[in-house]
Amino acid sequence: MPRLQSRGRLKLVMRAFVLAVIAVGFVPSEMAQLSTASVTGVVRDQSGSVVTGAKLTLTNIETAVKHESVSNSPSNYLFLSIPPGQYFGAQF
Repeated sequence: MPRLQSRGRLKLVMRAFVLAVIAVGFVPSEMAQLSTASVTGVVRDQSGSVVTGAKLTLTNIETAVKHESVSNSPSNYLFLSIPPGQYFGAQF
């Protein structure tokens, strides 16, 4: 009887493994890789002093899509989820 239970468990484990392999095979390859980046930095004026509240725009040269950010109190800025491409940055 213990041998039958062992075979039953083995079959259950094998079925679970096969289902897991099949499920992984249906995951789109786009989900496996991130295709975005983050851009971060510090805003400083010509004298080297930090600038708080600076409005920054990052513009994709090819698509003209704009991403905006504002520097915080320690003068850091952050752009999240930026798609690949060539960008032009401006500060206002």
